Amino acid sequence: EYMEIAEQQKAIGDSRGAVQACYIAADWYHLEKAEFLYGNYCENILGDMDAAAEYYGKAAQQGNADAQYRYGKCLEIGTGVPKNPGEAVIWYQKAAAQGQEDASQELEQRKRAREDAQKRLDEERRKEKEKKQREELEREREKTEKIIQACEKTLKQTTTSKIKTEKKRSKVDKALDKVIDISSDILDAPVKTESLSD
Repeated sequence: EYMEIAEQQKAIGDSRGAVQACYIAADWYHLEKAEFLYGNYCENILGDMDAAAEYYGKAAQQGNADAQYRYGKCLEIGTGVPKNPGEAVIWYQKAAAQGQEDASQELEQRKRAREDAQKRLDEERRKEKEKKQREELEREREKTEKIIQACEKTLKQTTTSKIKTEKKRSKVDKALDKVIDISSDILDAPVKTESLSD
């Protein structure tokens, strides 16, 4: 009856009478439609988000899909109730299950946001992995470069040592050749014999 009165008052332009009838239907008789409408009045006309959240919550508990969506918004933002995004999603899901379009869009946006966030995370992980691989390759390249440098140094030292050894051998060979030449000269020289009498 009070909802009918509210409709009649609205039809004749008596918004105050309509709101009073709606308030009675909501507060005294706990009609979910009246609770939602009064919550809407509190939010959009009075700007009283505490009252709006209270009445949206009451109507949501009774299964009003629009109230479930609006109550979810209150929870998500933290207007009139403590902020609780996790519980907000539950109310969006309840409203969407009844075909409430705003709730369905909200859930779809959240799904896309999660997918986008996962793509960004996957991309960051891929880039980090590539960076680590590049760093590992650079470390391996530096290690290889050091090994090559050490090998070149050793080869150079070995070559230098070999050249020095060959030079020493060459000097020794030359000295031996001189000794042999002198020995040959000595052996080939005629022996002078002097008489014993002299």
